[in-house]
Amino acid sequence: MSQIEITNLNFTYPGRLEPTLNQINITVEKGDFILLNGKTASGKSTLLKAINGLIPHASSGELRGNVRIDNFNVSDLTLADIGRKVGLLFQNPDNQLFCTTVEDEIAFGLENMGILPTHIDQAIDEALNLVGLAEFRKRETSTLSGGEKQLIALASLFAMKLQILLLDEPTSYLDANSSRDILQIISELNRKFEITVIVATHRIHTIATLCNRRWSLRNAEITEELSVHNIQAKRAETWKRSAPYIQDRKNLLKMTNTSFNYKGQLGILENISLQIGYGEIIALMGQNGSGKTTLLMLMAQLLRPTFGEVTLDNFRPKREGDGKIGLVFQNADLVLQAQTVGDEIRFGPRNFGLKHHLLEKRSDDIANMFKISPYRNDHPYALSGGQRQRVAIAANLSLNPDLLLLDEPTTGQDTDYLNTTMQILCHKIRNNNKTLIFSSHNADLVLRYADRVLILERGKLVFDGSINKFIDNHADNFIQ
Repeated sequence: MSQIEITNLNFTYPGRLEPTLNQINITVEKGDFILLNGKTASGKSTLLKAINGLIPHASSGELRGNVRIDNFNVSDLTLADIGRKVGLLFQNPDNQLFCTTVEDEIAFGLENMGILPTHIDQAIDEALNLVGLAEFRKRETSTLSGGEKQLIALASLFAMKLQILLLDEPTSYLDANSSRDILQIISELNRKFEITVIVATHRIHTIATLCNRRWSLRNAEITEELSVHNIQAKRAETWKRSAPYIQDRKNLLKMTNTSFNYKGQLGILENISLQIGYGEIIALMGQNGSGKTTLLMLMAQLLRPTFGEVTLDNFRPKREGDGKIGLVFQNADLVLQAQTVGDEIRFGPRNFGLKHHLLEKRSDDIANMFKISPYRNDHPYALSGGQRQRVAIAANLSLNPDLLLLDEPTTGQDTDYLNTTMQILCHKIRNNNKTLIFSSHNADLVLRYADRVLILERGKLVFDGSINKFIDNHADNFIQ
């Protein structure tokens, strides 16, 4: 008897004519390690939710067919029953963290399983040691970086000693070192304890060597490739630029001896000094918790420095409907607020006074540019995580900002669409002499598109130079 049996599974979301999953027939044996890949919005997250019972128990839509775990139909079990065997790591860790402190977060699942307090205390320590965050036990979850939140969410699942782990883009928030470490931990748990693992990811080459099976979702249907092939990463040398980096651009933003500390925490950012010019495309890199998001928020004027200053110089006179700075958060859901995708794109320029006929043209152009026109009347939360990220970028770009800041734009995006998005952005930025700064753990993305790289390490700016200098001195540390 297989551990998981999926028979003739079909699922269609409310308001959609086409199914997201169509005639899925697969079996999973105990101890399998399966890579699940497919383009953005291909149905990967939906399939994982069908296996752990969120579909149908917590998601509306039309479901046909069966999912069975240990010969029990998921539709007949409660979520509590399923949760004792199956754990799901969401693509966005903010959707999974409920408690104010790290130790309470890890204890939450164990308490609901009826584990004794003395055993819970030990399990918390073991789980935190496993993900390399032993000193984080007393930390407030609100102070964690996106990558640290992802590791805590994983630790919560590890602590419960589940039989099946469903992981939705588990490394998308993690730096290269953390990604390698966590995947080795998952692989060891799979081998040592025969824990079944299904990983949905776009980063195929990172995980392929650990898996014994690979599924591909295309056009709502699944195919299986019995052999898993290694995908060789491109050598950094091939991305060297022939043109030199321009260092005498007209200044747009300047940071002088800038430091920032959150309440009760020192050294978040220390003594940062840099200048940003018009027409630059800059990558911001660093390990989880190094201060990347905080630096972007200082640049966006959402935070004020504890010491030093951030000055905005030489901004162009604004036309109606234009903004100065756009910021897309790592979690796009933090900025999506309108009832439809079209209203989301129109929201900014409308509030900046753009006339109606110009507003409609600009929103149409942006929607077509990012290939989200078919969803203009859909609610943003009806879209996949990757699609919501595109909507958030489009909404910011509709303001025609001089400075566009992107915090981890790779989250939830397949390689093809990610490259298309970056090509569109870089073309528009360069043609209009605007500036783009994006933080990323994706070295391939940085090598392909950035002119200049900033590297943060424990709150300090340790590198600021051209892409060629980055390749010569630092690229090997970031390639996954």
